Amino acid sequence: EHLETRALSASVKAGARMAELFSLIAKLAPQEQEEVRLSMKAGLKRAAGENSEVESWASHNKVKSQMTIAWEATEWSASQIKCEEPESRRKQFLKIAEVAHKVWKAHCSSTDCVSELLSRGGARAANLWVSLNVA
Repeated sequence: EHLETRALSASVKAGARMAELFSLIAKLAPQEQEEVRLSMKAGLKRAAGENSEVESWASHNKVKSQMTIAWEATEWSASQIKCEEPESRRKQFLKIAEVAHKVWKAHCSSTDCVSELLSRGGARAANLWVSLNVA
């Protein structure tokens, strides 16, 4: 039961960090917002499979889709950090990467808990995994 609580707590933290991530992205210039969103969409399409309906896949695979979004946001923001940029801009991109990493880390924690439950033969692990993936 302790593992279930940890998994659910980590999932809630990831959700809060996702909201923070999108808030940070909303503060970017419109062109940058579009670039990062296109990067995220491309990542989701790869994760879902080229022939899949991305929105449907993402709604049934919340953990993997949020991890994909976080990965793409990290990659994109890291590619934007340039020495010639003002410090405030570098910090803005670093904050996006930091928050995206926290999403990734929280979901890793929740999936580790589910894996541990499965390894112990926990019958509730499958139900927990489903509840973590409900969009």
